[in-house]
Amino acid sequence: MSPALWATWQRYRCTPSDKGNTYWLSCWLDAVGETLHGGTGMDASLELNENEKAWQELAITSSILRRAWEMELAQVGLTAPQTMLLGFLHVSTKPLTPMGLSRLLGREPHTVSALVTRMETDGLVRRSHDLQRKNWVRVSLTKKGKDAFKRQLIHKKVRNITECLPKKELDALNATNRILRARAIELIREMQPDPYDVLSE
Repeated sequence: MSPALWATWQRYRCTPSDKGNTYWLSCWLDAVGETLHGGTGMDASLELNENEKAWQELAITSSILRRAWEMELAQVGLTAPQTMLLGFLHVSTKPLTPMGLSRLLGREPHTVSALVTRMETDGLVRRSHDLQRKNWVRVSLTKKGKDAFKRQLIHKKVRNITECLPKKELDALNATNRILRARAIELIREMQPDPYDVLSE
């Protein structure tokens, strides 16, 4: 990434106002387009191949979508990790363990444990010891957590962003996502096979 592109990205991320975010997002996309289409005079030996360009497009899009979602969730006082954790607890038929949540979220156990601790302090979840396995801890939703999850469901513009796609393209996107997710899981297992397999079944 060029210094100019990196500087634009940092300014976009750090701008506090919605108007500023929109402005810098526009600048960021212009800079990305210039870089991807060879307008920066980059050394030919450093040019990305087609797979690397596709990865860059995917990573940038994912980052921008995540930022938009975080801004939407901020309206109800939640973060993206909190919302995903609340969602998994909401659809589960029984309380989940921190390890189970780690696997669902694709995060390290200590990261999820810290998240659960903060959410418990906020009154969104509760931890309790398993009656049959005393050394196991189960995590469940509190009333406040259920209410928070229901509240964020009202704000759904970002989660419905794919409504701009025709059905055929949406199906293709979902199929592509499944393929890329499976490959990413393979790569994670190659890089971190033991003692903790972050996405094991």
